[in-house]
Amino acid sequence: MSSTKITVGVTDLAAIEAAMQPTTRLIWLETPTNPLLCLADNPAVVALAHRRGILACVDNTFATPYAQRPLELGADIVVHSTQKLGREQSHEARKIGFDKAG
Repeated sequence: MSSTKITVGVTDLAAIEAAMQPTTRLIWLETPTNPLLCLADNPAVVALAHRRGILACVDNTFATPYAQRPLELGADIVVHSTQKLGREQSHEARKIGFDKAG
């Protein structure tokens, strides 16, 4: 089994759609992006993915659940990395948290 990564800008819906292949199974979306803080239209990207039966995963590390709740915007999977927490907090939680819709 192999995988291919195609990188496109999160603000260009046409480029995202054009990058989708018949073998695409997951769209990984980081929004806002780091370090440029580009914002994706989460519901629009999720809709593109779902029309083709593709899962939409949002890396919500930068926004945090306080500022953005991707599951409420239609995402199937949300990832939050605790590595970016301060030293004190990272000792408490050294793992990646996953949320899954459903």
